[in-house]
Amino acid sequence: MIAVTPNIALDRVLERIEVLPDQERPIGDALDHILSEEVHSPIQIPSFDNSAVDGYAVRASDIGESQGLTVVGDVRAGDLCTCEVAQGTAVRVMTGAAIPTGADAVIPYERTRETSELEDVPESAPMTTRIPGRVFIEDEVAAGVNIRRAGEDVAEGSRLFRPGHALGPSEIAVLAAIGRATVRVIPKPKVAVVATGDELVDPGAELPPGKVFNSNGYAIAALVARVGGDLSFCGIARDSAGELIARLEQVAEQSDLVVTTGGASRGVYDIVSKIGSSEWLVEPLAVRMRPGKQLVIGWLPFSARRPVPFIGLPGSPVAAMVGFELFVRPAIMRMRGMTDVEPAVVSAIAAEEFPNTMGVISFLRVRITVRAGQYYVSSGGAGRSHGLRSLLGATGLAEIPADGGIGEGEPVRVRLTGWSGLPVQSAPPADERRRLFTD
Repeated sequence: MIAVTPNIALDRVLERIEVLPDQERPIGDALDHILSEEVHSPIQIPSFDNSAVDGYAVRASDIGESQGLTVVGDVRAGDLCTCEVAQGTAVRVMTGAAIPTGADAVIPYERTRETSELEDVPESAPMTTRIPGRVFIEDEVAAGVNIRRAGEDVAEGSRLFRPGHALGPSEIAVLAAIGRATVRVIPKPKVAVVATGDELVDPGAELPPGKVFNSNGYAIAALVARVGGDLSFCGIARDSAGELIARLEQVAEQSDLVVTTGGASRGVYDIVSKIGSSEWLVEPLAVRMRPGKQLVIGWLPFSARRPVPFIGLPGSPVAAMVGFELFVRPAIMRMRGMTDVEPAVVSAIAAEEFPNTMGVISFLRVRITVRAGQYYVSSGGAGRSHGLRSLLGATGLAEIPADGGIGEGEPVRVRLTGWSGLPVQSAPPADERRRLFTD
């Protein structure tokens, strides 16, 4: 078993990972995908001069005349504008409506006074369709006010996105606005999760003496979903080389990445670390870290499409989750076409002492709090790799160096994991959040 640092182990993992082939998707199904193409706008936005408010399109030089302006038309959003604003006239316009010829400003309704004189319209017509005969505008107005000019937002032919851009709701809105019905993106990788061990029982089944419920498989499956992978399989394989190989062969055909938990050490029944061969190209590593020392990486040769990357994590639940954070998460991100696979990291102050006498880097579950705009972290009793309850409320992994640890009050590097509760969000400190809602 080769001993390596976490960084070297990550490099070895990413050597095996390629970006998935891109595909065309409807924009309604492209949210949270990564673009594989450069996108230019085929049109200008707005495509025509239009009104920014509900009001009256006027000539700025006519404003202030005591006799008012004669209303000669009404234009709604989507209407073809045939009206013309000549001297002494105005046209009622709705937000988004095309600016009539001759108008160079729009006055909002609330800054006007309408006469009671109405055009000859049926009594049954809605009030919104009744056009006043004249409108009075006492305030001065500059030319161009409340008019959105054609192309002022997006110029025709302008580049909007480069390959590698992540598509959020804003990007989907822009794609729709330029008329794109589909877009080329990197698909989300299909990830199979296989928990190994004779002791495992699926949740919901009866728990015989000596058995444990399969928390590993469901934890890793949840992390796969959170980092943007599509789960293709989640199940159990027993401590039998034949059964494990058969299960891996089954899932490799339908997956882009296979992840196992358990059996990665050098024990008699640790099958995963022993399945390597010249054909399989699988090797066990001893990573200089805790928890999560055991790691198995390689290729599965079963898929007719191509060899499938394989990552074997430890069997201890917390160690498996730490291994996922360090090695599987970056692999999934690389498959998705993300160029930056670095973790979200904050600099915090240790609210307590974090000793480390193990001689390897330690990744400790911590809780992050904010005081006066500064992040502080405490362990919440998280010390052992099998301490599942320590996961609850843990919002990060503090990196405790191997050279003696970190003292209280010293700076510490913390990875934001989002393991407990809602996904990690970029939020202002707590005292600033309170101020956001005081008005």
